[in-house]
Amino acid sequence: MNIKSAFIRKRGEKFYVYVEYIEETTGKIKQKSYGSYEKKKDAEKHLIEIKSTINNNKFVAPKDITFVERCYKYIDMNKNNWSPYTVTSTKSWVKNYIEPFFKNLKLTEVNPSSVQAFVNYNFNNSTFTSAKVRYSFLSSVIREAYRLREIQENSCDFIKLPSKEKYSTNEIYNREEVLLLIEKLLGNNIEIPILLMLLLGLRMGEATGLRWSDVDLDNNLINVNQILVYSNGKISFKEPKTPKSKRALSAPKELIEKLKIEKLRQSKLKLQGILENKNNLVCLTPI
Repeated sequence: MNIKSAFIRKRGEKFYVYVEYIEETTGKIKQKSYGSYEKKKDAEKHLIEIKSTINNNKFVAPKDITFVERCYKYIDMNKNNWSPYTVTSTKSWVKNYIEPFFKNLKLTEVNPSSVQAFVNYNFNNSTFTSAKVRYSFLSSVIREAYRLREIQENSCDFIKLPSKEKYSTNEIYNREEVLLLIEKLLGNNIEIPILLMLLLGLRMGEATGLRWSDVDLDNNLINVNQILVYSNGKISFKEPKTPKSKRALSAPKELIEKLKIEKLRQSKLKLQGILENKNNLVCLTPI
């Protein structure tokens, strides 16, 4: 790239760092903004860094792409290695959390200040775990863009994450609340899946993916061997993420009795030709 100059331009209350260059394909002179700053000294610092990379032939060619577009591109690059659920949920993160915050900000305009602002907002308005997972994705996108020299620095190297100790621990039901919930669930069509999660600690995908072949009613055992994934209007099944997630759990006799009643109910419906249940699932009601 043929660089003509690098300079600072003030617009309104902000200072913008620009690079003027000759586009190789058209020969036209173009200008590209490389960030905006509220303080002139911050813009001057960035300008010095840019001029240094130009003088050392390490200047990164500008990419006319927004940060949000780069996030979607990262998902597309990795979708073959991810589960359908992961692809869908990650796109949802971008749409609902990243896009409303960064909007049309260019990839090259993302800086430590904007990323830190997102981190602060994200952690203040979400649970610690959810916020950390979203930040992990965002940092992966930035790290990949930096690795491919689409940007000049990895802004995440300068980010300070809040400590987990600042966040209150998750509230759990006490004995009275558990008994009240069990009472309210009695006869409800979501009783079985909720009890599986409440009494055995199953995740939703584990509870809804449980098959009758995974249930040992004689020995009061529940075997977790698969999870149900709902993505793009379709359901699929996959193995748990880690070997430890495959496990056998001892179930209380009260739960086993309810499962026996449910299995008998489903068997009668099958004999009547009303129920097919080709996946042999325990829970037939979506939650």
